[in-house]
Amino acid sequence: MRPLPIAFALTVSATCMALGGGGVASTPAPSQAPAPSPTPSPEPVLPPDQIGLMSSEPFNALGLGHEYKPADGTETTAASAAQSVEISYDDAEGTYQISLPGFQPGTLVTQDYNGSAGQTATSTWNSIEPKSGNTAQSVRVTLQVPGSNFSPYTYTSFGSWYDETTDSQGFTIRREGVYAYGIPTGPSDMPLSGSANYGAVLLGNTSDGNYVGGSASLQFDFGNGILTGSMHPLLSDGWDLSIDLGTYSFRDTTFAKGSTTFAGSFDVPGLPDASSWFEGAFNGPQAAEIMARWQAPYLREGNQGAMFGIMVGRKQ
Repeated sequence: MRPLPIAFALTVSATCMALGGGGVASTPAPSQAPAPSPTPSPEPVLPPDQIGLMSSEPFNALGLGHEYKPADGTETTAASAAQSVEISYDDAEGTYQISLPGFQPGTLVTQDYNGSAGQTATSTWNSIEPKSGNTAQSVRVTLQVPGSNFSPYTYTSFGSWYDETTDSQGFTIRREGVYAYGIPTGPSDMPLSGSANYGAVLLGNTSDGNYVGGSASLQFDFGNGILTGSMHPLLSDGWDLSIDLGTYSFRDTTFAKGSTTFAGSFDVPGLPDASSWFEGAFNGPQAAEIMARWQAPYLREGNQGAMFGIMVGRKQ
């Protein structure tokens, strides 16, 4: 049993003696300390003026996703170039419509804001309300707030989706993916001369559920229709694991003078004959920004893995 504080013990003794009539004058009990002020509630994250890009015209959109079993890290449905992501903004309703692989299309409904207390949100956490029917969807979609620290772009932004379900044997199946969308550069607005360098960030996943970050550098010769560059992915488990996967130089690139799109593949470190690909598009006036999706293998400690993701960037 924890001992009583000395001051409290002395007070109790004096009070008992007074009640017993022992002729000893009682000592007044000390006055109680004032109650502490209640701890103020933390300030909420402030809603942004707009959770995403706004445009009356259709957005460009690119994305990739997969399904895998966390119990053993096996991929049950791989990311595929056949996958399609669509996103649009309804100016009259002030809402976003989205379509993701494996889910019903519908309206994004914001459930929560992510960011620092008392500051404007940097991203939102959304559900998808189906266009028809009453089937609830558990998938959650993040949407980066344009112009924030994590999405410092004007004509391009990005996000991700995440969901868990259970297979017939009771195992958890995780469904996740990443996407980018933007206000497309019109064909008549593409530069036809000169060159430009673009710096980009990577966002993606591995086939066994880890995360991919990193950077990319793209060089376009607009006058001659030439694209060169590379990406530098980093593998992470979201905690303390960070592995440099090397430099993936572009090869077999496709970019024609005046084209608003581009494509190519990679020289994969340690896997010279491995299959890989990327495809992308320009966004904003005069091809101000770029976005792309990609898929490639990687080599880690002698073991081969697979990864996919997006890249988003702007002119430097």
